Amino acid sequence: MKLFHCDVDPDMQIPAYNDRCTSEEKPMGLTSCLTGGIIGGPKTPQFLVLEVHFNNPYFEKRNYDAGIMEVGLEYNPKNSIPPGSTAFRVSGYCDSECTQIGLPSKNGRIITLNIDRHYSSHFQEIRFLLKLIKIEQDDTIIHTCIYNTEIRTNVTFGGYSINDEIYFHAKTSIDQIIYENYKSIHWTPITSSILQIFYEEAPIHLSCNGSDGNYLPKYNWQNDYFSQGPKQLDVPLDKAQCK
Repeated sequence: MKLFHCDVDPDMQIPAYNDRCTSEEKPMGLTSCLTGGIIGGPKTPQFLVLEVHFNNPYFEKRNYDAGIMEVGLEYNPKNSIPPGSTAFRVSGYCDSECTQIGLPSKNGRIITLNIDRHYSSHFQEIRFLLKLIKIEQDDTIIHTCIYNTEIRTNVTFGGYSINDEIYFHAKTSIDQIIYENYKSIHWTPITSSILQIFYEEAPIHLSCNGSDGNYLPKYNWQNDYFSQGPKQLDVPLDKAQCK
């Protein structure tokens, strides 16, 4: 679901339209509704466009419900990647306590994976699995990404930015202090290996959230969790979908 803010003159008539957003037949008056902006203020236009995507062409409920499970890392500089690495591993965990609380008793199956090599909100690469993966309560799920930063000279910071660092409020200078401390480190294979070991052996802060983004009620988020190593399963992808 997407919400578009239409920045147009208050007296302008917004043409009615119900079709693909990228269609060449879309009225010209809607082109200003494709950009984002700050909502609020005395002169803010009162026009909003809500785009909803449905994928059920029939007027009947499906036999099985589907949902989205996200397993990864929090977007912050604590999950950063040193430069000059050939295969630096970073893992996100969904521990057994979280699956025990969050998954239904009937368990579930993974049918597709959303590949996130270079994430873009304009292109999300979803691939079907050759074999369904069954997830049960008490299972531990690990999502590991392997990065190559050989061509980079600075640390790649975790964050929401599409660049290599997370941004603070533009009117403060605290970011300069933090990033200068990071950049002052002389990164070598040894220091990168030390950081790799720290990521793999240090206590883990887990956020076991529900679909509303809040912690699940019965999950003890104050516990310190340590990385676990269940039997690794290489998930085969449908190569026909990779072209």
